[in-house]
Amino acid sequence: IASGEVYSNGDPEFSQQERERNVLYAILLLLPAINLSTLLHSRMRKRVNEIGVRRAFGCTRAKVIEEIISENFIFTLLGGFIGLALGIIFALTYSGLYENMESAGMSMTPAISAVINVGTILIAVAVCFILNLISASVPAWQASRLNPVEAINAK
Repeated sequence: IASGEVYSNGDPEFSQQERERNVLYAILLLLPAINLSTLLHSRMRKRVNEIGVRRAFGCTRAKVIEEIISENFIFTLLGGFIGLALGIIFALTYSGLYENMESAGMSMTPAISAVINVGTILIAVAVCFILNLISASVPAWQASRLNPVEAINAK
C-alpha cells in the first residue's frame, strides 16, 4: 500500500466541507436578495415623483438612502414579528401532539425550550436583516442618484 492513498474510512476534509457550506449559504442568501431588490426597484419606480420633489426641496442623497433602507427595516421587523408569532403559535399547537402521545402511555411532552429555540430565532432575524440590507442597498442608491427635475417630470 502506497502512502498517501485515500480510502473510504479516511478523515473528511472539514475545510472543504466548510467552504462548500459557506458557498451554499451565500447563494441561498443572494438569490432572495436579488428577488427582493427587484421588487423594491419596481416600487421605487412608482415613487420617482416623490423622490424628485424631496430632492428638489433639499433632501440629500444620504437621507434618501437612509429613509428607504429604514422603511424596509420597518417592514422586515413587522414581517419578523408576524413570522415569530405564527411560528410560536404553530410550535405550541403542534407540541400538543406530544401530549396526545403521553395520554397513549408514551412520555414525550417536550419543554417549551425544546420547541422554541431562542438562538435559532436570533439567527433567523439576523439573516432577515442582512438580506434586507443587501436587497435595499442598490435600489436605494439608484433612487438617491435621480436628477430631481427628471424625476418630477417622469411618468
